[in-house]
Amino acid sequence: MGRAFAAAAGLDADDESMLVTLRSLMDGGGLFVTGSPLHGMAGVLVYRAYFNAAQVSAQELFWWVDEDARRSGAGRSLLTAIEAYAREAGAHTLTMIALDDVDGERVGAFYRSEGYRPLERNFVKVL
Repeated sequence: MGRAFAAAAGLDADDESMLVTLRSLMDGGGLFVTGSPLHGMAGVLVYRAYFNAAQVSAQELFWWVDEDARRSGAGRSLLTAIEAYAREAGAHTLTMIALDDVDGERVGAFYRSEGYRPLERNFVKVL
């Protein structure tokens, strides 16, 4: 799934780097999976906000559901788990990302329906 997420995002994936990240998230409690067989995963990082160290923020690192399991409720269950984890960790905000190339408009509409508001758009250039 990590490779599929990276490919959909147009990013280079390195298996060893992905394993390091996943192990770190497992140790810290920020990795969530769904399905049997496995068909969805999400990772979240909780940290002191760089613009206000008195505030704790949470950031989704990845939120992925295999295409054949989308619209099954798997994504919503992962989002619910991420939000609960962020709240329990004392986060004031949770930032979610929508990949433009993976139905970004629909994902954005879903976020809005869940109470999120747009904050910024990211642009990437391969150098």
